[in-house]
Amino acid sequence: MLVALIRHNSTLMNNFFRLLFLLLILNSENAFADATPFKPNEQIDIIYKTSIELQYDSCGIIYRNYKTNQLDTFFHCEGGECIGADMNNIKLTRAVPENFRVIIYFKNKILTSPQLNENGLNSYHQLLITDTGIKDITPIFKTPYSNYFIALLITILLELFVAAGYFWRHKIQLSNLRYIVYFNLLTHPILWIVSANVTGFAIGNLIGEPIVLIIEALLLHKFINSKLTIGKSYWLSFQMNLVSFILGGFLYFLITY
Repeated sequence: MLVALIRHNSTLMNNFFRLLFLLLILNSENAFADATPFKPNEQIDIIYKTSIELQYDSCGIIYRNYKTNQLDTFFHCEGGECIGADMNNIKLTRAVPENFRVIIYFKNKILTSPQLNENGLNSYHQLLITDTGIKDITPIFKTPYSNYFIALLITILLELFVAAGYFWRHKIQLSNLRYIVYFNLLTHPILWIVSANVTGFAIGNLIGEPIVLIIEALLLHKFINSKLTIGKSYWLSFQMNLVSFILGGFLYFLITY
């Protein structure tokens, strides 16, 4: 089906790239990708494993006071400043502090989380509430695992689409598409984990995306050497990563936001 689509639409790829640049202009604040979870808020998912029934009342954020450099400034979540604040999730609409703690008020007790850290332009955390207190069990991807695998799938499908069109036009066997899958299974989780845990998503994408582009180009040249010169490998890698960076992020937000 994909081959037939490419065969009957010779100008498809040119129009496709024009559309990508248009999406980038019209959706500048959402057009981040390779499924990078940039969102202008803080999402905290809460899981319970307790022997007693807890009745949620309200929550608050304790964050750093820059005058004293202490985590002593208190922000109570109520009214329009928090959305979706209930037993299972807290979503802050205010700017996310660099370092903060969550304080949760129940009818029969008050619990405070360990210190949490903002990451890049987005902050996601998952907290486990037990009889002994609150534990930070945030996934290594700093997003729900389901969201990460959606991001990975979108990236692979888009890059396969671009590569299939390129291979068809240059008479390269479509069986080589398997390498696109292999490369993404290698580079995508590494880039995401490093961005989430070391550099932050903003810097991670700014530096990491060009590195991924180079790595994938070198791998393409190595494994499909007879058909792809080093220059063509870089051009194909650029096209694939441009599509996944812009359109991939746009689709990711449509699905997960």
